[in-house]
Amino acid sequence: MNSRLFVVIVLSVALVMCRREAAPNVPPSRSAESTTTVAAPADLAGKKIDTEISLRPPVASDCRVGTKLDANGLVAEKQTTFKRREPVYVSLWLKESPEGLAVSVRALDADRNEVARVQKPAAGAKTITLRVEKLKAGKYVLESLWGGNVVCEDPIEVR
Repeated sequence: MNSRLFVVIVLSVALVMCRREAAPNVPPSRSAESTTTVAAPADLAGKKIDTEISLRPPVASDCRVGTKLDANGLVAEKQTTFKRREPVYVSLWLKESPEGLAVSVRALDADRNEVARVQKPAAGAKTITLRVEKLKAGKYVLESLWGGNVVCEDPIEVR
């Protein structure tokens, strides 16, 4: 019995002293693989693509077009139709106005040709109003620009 007890103790000590080694790093097998089929790219050379995608930077919180200004010199209420000799003002509320920034408004006719443009230095201002002049009767889009980036587009009509 002594020899059996001795063998059990030796085996127990040997078992405790054995170090367990980590299993090799094997990535788990995937039971379900997904595949995506992609169509062959289309050759658009020579094709006319008439799609505009405008990415507006979030630097202006509001743009307003109208004829009446409030006490702060900002457009009081939005307007889309103007009489021929009425002033057309565009007010912008800027989130960012770094030194050297120029803000401008350009009027585009129905063919997207620029027919008028007015520009002002922002000079750190958070609000700014510009006056667009010399618009003949017709439909226009007023593009407000922060630097060279379009931040607002307002369709108007002069009658």
